[in-house]
Amino acid sequence: MLGTKGQEIFKNAVMKSNRKAMDGIKLIKKDKTAVENVFSKIRYIFNHYAEQGDKQKKEAYEQVKAQFAEKLQQAMQQQMGTNARTEVNVEQHPQFQEEWRKTLVRLDTQYIQHITEYKHALLAIN
Repeated sequence: MLGTKGQEIFKNAVMKSNRKAMDGIKLIKKDKTAVENVFSKIRYIFNHYAEQGDKQKKEAYEQVKAQFAEKLQQAMQQQMGTNARTEVNVEQHPQFQEEWRKTLVRLDTQYIQHITEYKHALLAIN
């Protein structure tokens, strides 16, 4: 995983690349106002993801972890009796990891759907 400085460098490189792509699209499209309107929406999505994405992921992670721990504890109590209280590292459990991957996909899909919609809008512009 990238450290804070590495994340900042990566973020800046992505922003620079996005800016170049947007400038190139503006050059080939005739309706500059329509293009800028779509770009405004795209920038909003990028900014929202950058500002809120990590927070959403952290909150979702804790929620999935708590729910999975509860389910696991209930299953263990059913198998071993109602007084069974065994500590298990939930984060290492393969089913938890699979559930977390599914949650990440759901979170990212929301952003991807918007970006895909805006890409189609750009394609429709003269």
